Amino acid sequence: ILDGTDAGFHGSWSGTAVTGQWIYVKKAYENLTAGVPSSYASTSNGHIAVVGATDSTGTSNNCGAAAHYAAQTMSSPKTVDYYDGATAIETFFANVQAGTVKPLLIHIVDSVCSSNKMDATEYAKVNAAANAIATHVNRGGALFSNTNITATSTGSPNYGWLSTLFP
Repeated sequence: ILDGTDAGFHGSWSGTAVTGQWIYVKKAYENLTAGVPSSYASTSNGHIAVVGATDSTGTSNNCGAAAHYAAQTMSSPKTVDYYDGATAIETFFANVQAGTVKPLLIHIVDSVCSSNKMDATEYAKVNAAANAIATHVNRGGALFSNTNITATSTGSPNYGWLSTLFP
């Protein structure tokens, strides 16, 4: 799923369930992981890799919390691994490319949340990882990227990696 929403910003945790756009994140996780071919799923680590945020139990407007609660409340909950900061993102994608890290789903978070979101330096690392993203998808892994095309908060092209894959 490649979309232009800022779902991390427009959802929340009620204390028992995700609400607002965090329901969308949960449904995206469920549908995408269900669609991963068994040949890849059986060799993956079975986790969701969240790129651009840290784990959080915040209750609203937090990209990491959206992932945390969405994964926790799935019909088959998943473990989430978080890759935040330019160095962690660069290392993660190098490991994906090498095949030493094989997540079930990669989720590239948005840059609109008030906290715990992507920044321009992180987007530069994601954009430089176009081949690793393609490798993940071509192996059978799921991809969920939700953010606007150019984040006003970063000035960075959030889908710059697409132009590498589709010039």
